Amino acid sequence: MLRDGNPPERSSVDVSAIGEWAVSPGTGTADRHLESQVLVYSEQSPQTSGHWLRIFGKRKSFITQFLSFQAGDAILEIGCHAGAFLAEFAGQGRRLVGIDIAPKLIGIAREQFGIEAYCSDVTRGLEFADGVFRAVIMTEVIEHVIDTDSVLNEVKRVLKPGGILLISTPNICSLKNRLLLLAGRYPQGPEYRTGGAGHVRVYSSRALVGQLQEHGFDIRLCRGLNFLPDSLLRGAPFLEKWDSYFATLLPNLCSSTHIVAQKRAD
Repeated sequence: MLRDGNPPERSSVDVSAIGEWAVSPGTGTADRHLESQVLVYSEQSPQTSGHWLRIFGKRKSFITQFLSFQAGDAILEIGCHAGAFLAEFAGQGRRLVGIDIAPKLIGIAREQFGIEAYCSDVTRGLEFADGVFRAVIMTEVIEHVIDTDSVLNEVKRVLKPGGILLISTPNICSLKNRLLLLAGRYPQGPEYRTGGAGHVRVYSSRALVGQLQEHGFDIRLCRGLNFLPDSLLRGAPFLEKWDSYFATLLPNLCSSTHIVAQKRAD
């Protein structure tokens, strides 16, 4: 599956004796950004609460509407965290591959969820052959990426023709952000300094759709998630059905955008 045994020259990712790709930040601005993100996400716990499982169920349904997985299919998750969502696709000999920048989370993905997981930074290239994966999952990742075009090129390269990409990102045009801006307050999503959540890019649904189309993807689904505040849904799960109703009716006002895109057959 690896294109070769060594990382590309432009990358500071090293291949260790056991074949793991270790993230080795340098001294540039992008490397300092990566280093801060490694520290932030290494402290997070596996996403196994009922709240996360409900989100995972919705995300999985978005994919399976357009793709029936077969025995032996390979699925890649970029930013796999501890592997809880990717594990939802286990069975029938499927190959579940995940990459993340946090070594602690990669260890959990391997040991607790049985994921073929690697510590790697997607912005430095994907060490996989062309056309390997039937599906790529990249949820809440692209907003952390400086060169988004390069990453989307890599995603397209490793997808099979007709393969599916599930991508999500915070929605800068959410109802909450519109109200915050009207009140003269800073919106949720973009950040003005290094650290925190590490968001360096912001998207509206239309902007992300347009960029994906430019990279050779056809849009199969564009859906909002979390019309109601996430904090409210965590404390009152009975509101989920109302949240789903308004997310379907008014997707451009939701806090996050979820898109299912299909790689065009060349």
